[in-house]
Amino acid sequence: MEFWQGGLSLAIHLYRTSRPHAALVGRVPDSEHFRNIERHRAEVDERLAILCIDESLYFANSRYLEDTVLELLSLASIGASCNHIEPGMPFLRMSGLPSRDREDV
Repeated sequence: MEFWQGGLSLAIHLYRTSRPHAALVGRVPDSEHFRNIERHRAEVDERLAILCIDESLYFANSRYLEDTVLELLSLASIGASCNHIEPGMPFLRMSGLPSRDREDV
């Protein structure tokens, strides 16, 4: 592999993983499963916002994830009604992250 191909591969990888999918999730009725509230019928607790992040946390996406969490918290603190967020305790569902990343958060 030539140098430019390796550089291009790295650049594409960083671009694709720098903005991971993050979704508010709720509990599927009559089950213990949690799903994206915009794609599935799911129950939500107005006092709790559960954010599911579908990627490992690392230097290229840390700022984007920080902005996502801060936006969620600011919506909750001003009581903005997007039909899902009410003031309350934030909760991050980080099961997709390696344990070493969860320790750093």
